Amino acid sequence: MSQKPTFFICAGEASGDVHAANLMKAMLKADPNIQFIGVGGPRMREIGMECFVNAEKLSVIGFVEVFKNLRFFIKTLNDLVLKMKEYDVKAFIPIDFPDFNLRLTKKAKRMGVKTIYYICPQVWAWRKGRVVDIEKCVDLLLTIFPFEEDCFNKKNIKIEYIGHPLLDEVKVEKSKKDVEKDCGKLAIMPGSRHSEIDHHMPTLVEFMMSFNLKHPGVSFHIPCAHTLREEDLYKFIPSNAVSSFKEMVHIYQPGESSSVLKSCDAALIASGTSTLQGVLCNIPCAIFYKLNAFTYWLGKKIIKLPFVGLANLVAERQVCAELLQENMTNDKLTEECETLLWDPQKRDRIYSDFEEVRGKLGGEGASARAAQIVLDFVK
Repeated sequence: MSQKPTFFICAGEASGDVHAANLMKAMLKADPNIQFIGVGGPRMREIGMECFVNAEKLSVIGFVEVFKNLRFFIKTLNDLVLKMKEYDVKAFIPIDFPDFNLRLTKKAKRMGVKTIYYICPQVWAWRKGRVVDIEKCVDLLLTIFPFEEDCFNKKNIKIEYIGHPLLDEVKVEKSKKDVEKDCGKLAIMPGSRHSEIDHHMPTLVEFMMSFNLKHPGVSFHIPCAHTLREEDLYKFIPSNAVSSFKEMVHIYQPGESSSVLKSCDAALIASGTSTLQGVLCNIPCAIFYKLNAFTYWLGKKIIKLPFVGLANLVAERQVCAELLQENMTNDKLTEECETLLWDPQKRDRIYSDFEEVRGKLGGEGASARAAQIVLDFVK
């Protein structure tokens, strides 16, 4: 095996792939003599990580979906432990994705590998019992929200707040737009996981077809996540409507989401990191999400939060409407988009609220700060 210092990174979803790639670039800039192995997406592979498992294969969400793939997850976990031993890694760096990564972190800790958790599991949102596990198996925790530190006993774990790495990826937009009645460009971000697409696209297709009949001057713009292909979206279009759908809907290649958001007038965004991307791009938006019925029911029992959208959680009040589960309907999406596009007072309020949220996310340079902290920690 190579004598280069080796870091094992595990990112199991699209946003983790982006943040991990930026961390890797910053670490290589500080020390070109290191290498990376592990689990990741296309951005990480482009930088040169030796990838044992593609993140796309791990990217499922929900209790039911995980249970269906349990055998694959267990085998993958055991295989990665063997790889960690084989390469004698300097440190294990899990990126969010706690259901899988915490299990792998525990195994790394037992092997004597330094564990550095980047992007803290959202223990402030749900499953607070994980705090004890994190304090036991994580040597260094890098947090991206200032309030996350308060969830832990600092006597038990070393914590560094670095700010949100999304600010390194998205250039903040502050301009405001006025939209002419019955016209406009509407961005739609249906999610990055295949399970999210399966739950969201049928309703979104119905909405777009209906909204187009009512407001033919509005066009729809969908940036494709790295974990998806155009075919994954088109399979939900009725065969007799494909040509008309392609005329009103524009699908973009991975990596164009920020430019698409900035070019549009309003957006519908699946709950997740992308909601903060909407805030940084300063586009009035609403948040939607739909899950397997059992997963949603169980989640409601476990998660005791007033909101699910990150923009709302950071603001500590609702700045974006949330259309969840049975409330994600064609009628409600239509009503919300009409006000997002053509209600000047609502748009002004959202612009003002977004400025406040951006102020709470910290400044640029989170990836570089994290890289230096990691390299100093393993010396």
